[in-house]
Formats: sequence, structure tokens, C-alpha cells
Amino acid sequence: MKTASQSLSFWGGAAIMLATGYWDDKHALDAKAKFAFQLVAAYLLLHSGTILPLSGGHADALSPDVVAGALPFSEALYIIPLSMLWIVGIINAVNLIDGLDGLATGIIGIAFLACAALFGVKGEIALTAVGIVMAGALVGFLPHNFKPATIFMGDSGSLLLGYLLAGYTLQGPLHTDPVLALLILPVLLGVPILDTGTAIVRRFASARTTFAPDRRHVHHRLVDRGTEQGAVLTLYGVGAWFGSAAVLMGVLPAVWGYLLAGGTAVVAVVWA
Repeated sequence: MKTASQSLSFWGGAAIMLATGYWDDKHALDAKAKFAFQLVAAYLLLHSGTILPLSGGHADALSPDVVAGALPFSEALYIIPLSMLWIVGIINAVNLIDGLDGLATGIIGIAFLACAALFGVKGEIALTAVGIVMAGALVGFLPHNFKPATIFMGDSGSLLLGYLLAGYTLQGPLHTDPVLALLILPVLLGVPILDTGTAIVRRFASARTTFAPDRRHVHHRLVDRGTEQGAVLTLYGVGAWFGSAAVLMGVLPAVWGYLLAGGTAVVAVVWA
């Protein structure tokens, strides 16, 4: 159960992401300033008791002062930076995948639904309900956001949803094996992570700043080979495949889970 200060910290981070996105939509916020606000939001999310499942206990058992000393120092040295990296990384990955009408909406909805299924098989009914509600809200928004869109998500939507999704994935147990539980996370969000990872490698290889936009994302390449609707539907299918693999990893014995994780990673990298 979250305390009042933990809840305030969580929703404070959400408000910062919503305000950052709104300002960026209106006034084109500098990329470095946007990144700074994302760090603040991620820090607040940590203080809400939301961290990567790498310690002996779960995040819900921690006090509101997660960063200040609830974790043993030896664990905090790697858990806090990795948790920050996950949160900020997912916020940016969701923001970057929002390049075609309906794409981010569907991919995020699939991820929420897959994560809800994972929590469901673990008996976390309340968390399952949250994921289903989020997925339902996105399904309701999708007809207005799919090409030709009448309502656009904008950065205010993508940054907030990325924040909520990053936090939601860390709210409950994913597997009894801690390493496999950690591997389930990137599989669960395979499409935005794969797209962001290839974008970072591509920009480093061309000696460009990682903040520089381009039209070589996965969805742009699919559009070049077909239609925009076809590209979006293809990536929905890929997202559903990643989500299904994550759910299977969560219910399989550890050995089979590791094999599935390895096979999924190989197929994804070759496809990318």
C-alpha cells in the first residue's frame, strides 16, 4: 500500500511530464531541457517506491525515501541508476515511437495489456485491473488517433504515457527468478526499445547527437516500403508478438524463459 507521500511523489512526476509535454507542444522545448525534466520526474517516481526488482524486497515494501537510504548502500549504487535509466529510457522510447498516426497509442495499449496479463497470472488482481483500464482508455482513443487522425497525442500525451507505463511495469512481480524478471521488461516493450536502440546506434555511428531527429526509424522505413496504415498494423503485430513472449517468459520455468528471451532477442535484432 502506497503512503500519502508516495502517492504525491508519483503523481507529482506525472504532472511534470504532462506539463513538459504541453510546453514542448506549444513552444518547442529544447531537447536537453526536456531530458532534465524527465530526470526530475524519474527521481520522483523512485521516491514513490517504484524501482527495478533487483533487491531482496519489492518496491512496495520500501519507505518513501527510497533514494535517501531505504536501500542498503551496496544495492543503491546500481539499483537507483538502473531504475532511473529504465524510467527515462521508456519515456523517451514512447516519445520517439509516436511518429505515425495511431502507432504509439496501439503499442502502449498492447504493452499495458500484456503487463496486465503478467500481473494477472501472478494473482495481482488490482494491478491487472489498472492495466486493463489503461488499455481500454487507449482503445477508446485509437479511432480518433488512427490515420486520418482527428486528435493527436502530442508530447504531452506520449511523455505522460511513457512515464505511467514505465512505472506500471515495476509495480508487481514478473517472475520468481530475479534475472529473468529483469529480462522480461525489455521484451514487454520490445518495439519502442528496439526502435530507440537502433536510433542511438545509428546516430553514434554517423557522429550525430543522439537528440538529432531523423526519418530512419523503423516505422519510417516500413512506410517507405508500403503504406502508413500498413506500417502501423505491422508494428501492432510485432508489439503483440513481444507482449506474448513476455507473458510466456513470466509463466515458464526459468530455463525455458531464458531460452525464449534469447530467441526473441536474436529474431528482433535480425529483423531490425
